Amino acid sequence: MNAENSDGLAVSQSPKAKPSNGEHRLELIKVILEFLSRCFYPAIVLLVIFLLYPAIGAIDLKGLVARLQSAKAGGYEFEFSEALKAEGNQTAELNGTIEQLKLRIGELTQDVSALKKAIPTATPTPDQIAKREAKEAQFSKNADYSILVFYKPHQREVATQLTKKLLSLGFKSSATPTDLKEAIKQFDEDTAWVVYSEKGKEKLGALKSVLPETTGRINFVYREEPYNLRSGDVQILLF
Repeated sequence: MNAENSDGLAVSQSPKAKPSNGEHRLELIKVILEFLSRCFYPAIVLLVIFLLYPAIGAIDLKGLVARLQSAKAGGYEFEFSEALKAEGNQTAELNGTIEQLKLRIGELTQDVSALKKAIPTATPTPDQIAKREAKEAQFSKNADYSILVFYKPHQREVATQLTKKLLSLGFKSSATPTDLKEAIKQFDEDTAWVVYSEKGKEKLGALKSVLPETTGRINFVYREEPYNLRSGDVQILLF
């Protein structure tokens, strides 16, 4: 039998020989191995999924997806309603604890100063003791309240003043910069909108006298009724 190669030239071709029994056996083994390999790998995958299923089930997939959806590509900036408020709460808690420690250190410093000026057995004067007890009582009453300040970037100095004053009174407080676009109401510059929860309403009277004294140029506008805040007992939105 003749055939043509790729150049069109005739070449001789001998008839095919029939496969032997050994070749049949090798072909059968090859088919069996191929079948086992196709079954083996899916079995491994199923086994891995079975072993890892408890760990996968423990992952909060909905929360993870929500966090990823709220993130801006490349910037890792999150929505004001979630991340900023959580950050404000955590910072306020930490600031409140630090302010309490500063108070204790100040008291100890006064005691040491008084002892240096007197005999070793001297104790603080009644006036010092009275002032200290009044300060401690004030801290104790206010320490359970969180007042969060959210401010536009150009009001950073005022926000810092407000936060320091609130911390000195024993409140948990923090200042967080934001554009305030998510505020329910919008106000003119140098206006602070004060919103409060049912719990925060208890401190509204004290705040109305303290806040204007802290910074004179800010006009404080108070919400007429309590609001179901998601973070903090009182929020000061500084425009």
